Amino acid sequence: MPYSNLLLKGVIGYNPMGWACIVMERAKSDKPMTPVLCEVWGYEHECGSMYYNEFTPASNLEEWKNRIRELDGNPEDRVFKGNLITI
Repeated sequence: MPYSNLLLKGVIGYNPMGWACIVMERAKSDKPMTPVLCEVWGYEHECGSMYYNEFTPASNLEEWKNRIRELDGNPEDRVFKGNLITI
């Protein structure tokens, strides 16, 4: 599957640091250096961007939620209010 199909709004995954994140805006391109806006749990729960080729999609919702809990976060306390998508 082309990567461009993975970076839809609501796709969950991980950033390069392994922090759980949610795609907030669909990627505008499938070029590796395209910035993608994401909600990220880490030292801070915030929105920021990462490059398209840095995003690793999650395939298991419970593992993803557990990663947020490990970071002292609450997966239900999120800015993105749409449906979450696993790949």
